[in-house]
Amino acid sequence: PYTDLKVSGAWREGPHTGLYSTIIVQVENLAKWAEVTGNDPSQFILYLEGNPLKGIPLLIDKVTADKLHFVLQPSTESEAGWKNLLGSPSAYERNVSVTVGLENMSPLPSTAKVDITIIHKGWLWAYIGATLFLLVLLVWLARKSDILRDAGPAPTMIDQAGNTITLRKSYSLGRTQMAVWFVIVIATYVFIWMVTSSYGSLTGSVLALIGISAGTALGSAVIDVTKRNQAQDQREKLLAEKSQIEADPAQKARLEQINQELAALDKAISPQPTSGFILDILSDANGVSFHRFQMAVWTVVLGFIFIVSGYHVLTMPDFPETLLGLMGTSGGTYLGFKSPENPS
Repeated sequence: PYTDLKVSGAWREGPHTGLYSTIIVQVENLAKWAEVTGNDPSQFILYLEGNPLKGIPLLIDKVTADKLHFVLQPSTESEAGWKNLLGSPSAYERNVSVTVGLENMSPLPSTAKVDITIIHKGWLWAYIGATLFLLVLLVWLARKSDILRDAGPAPTMIDQAGNTITLRKSYSLGRTQMAVWFVIVIATYVFIWMVTSSYGSLTGSVLALIGISAGTALGSAVIDVTKRNQAQDQREKLLAEKSQIEADPAQKARLEQINQELAALDKAISPQPTSGFILDILSDANGVSFHRFQMAVWTVVLGFIFIVSGYHVLTMPDFPETLLGLMGTSGGTYLGFKSPENPS
């Protein structure tokens, strides 16, 4: 009977036991049990640390029928069990209990344990090195280039000696948000793939988040260019009018008005120099603004949830539509307030 079966041992085949490797389970009285009509050893399910791993291939050893060979291959049925087993890795390997059982039956008694490789040490250090390199490269490019800065020409100033000095442009909140999500998504995706060998961890909400951040950055750039072009057109019209009335004393009041409007337009057209990363992304023409602060805070909060979810449950979070709508509303509010920034 099934109750006479017992797991007496388990070991791994090869130096490591991880995904796509083989684990061998010794079951006492399995050969006698298999001789009974209707008993099929191929129906046994492997349990690791109490997690049933259904749907993984099982090979019956033809020489010694008391041994079951399980190929640790992921499947749709075993996805939840693998995530429970491999999630929140705190070491390269994990010592787990091993047993087998039939579906709708209690697992067989067992004291067997085996070391499961969560992540290979070499791959982990390569991943950490590549991620740090990506972060350092992004920071270096942000400081040395305009990859995260506002579009348009660089601001200039005249020093006391009359020399023109080129200044650095201010950082863009939209481009910064897009860069943050790029790093978070790619780092989480690679980590999940290293542990689970799964290529399908991307969710619809991930694509939506990337689309929202890219759309916000693109909208911000379009608004900046549009405002600059409109101000430039208005400036040319005022200069043409000024040249026509400069010699007319009766137009003195209008001339003063034109000069004031030209000064405001020059300020609107001139790109703003950087005041530091934090102040740049949180400030508009009127100083630090709440809509920018709100957008930055939501990016940090969702980014933290994203990273924690990827580490603990080895999946990218599938954010609900309401949360994605909130993120989109935050980006839309930022663009809406940005339109009247630096009014002429």
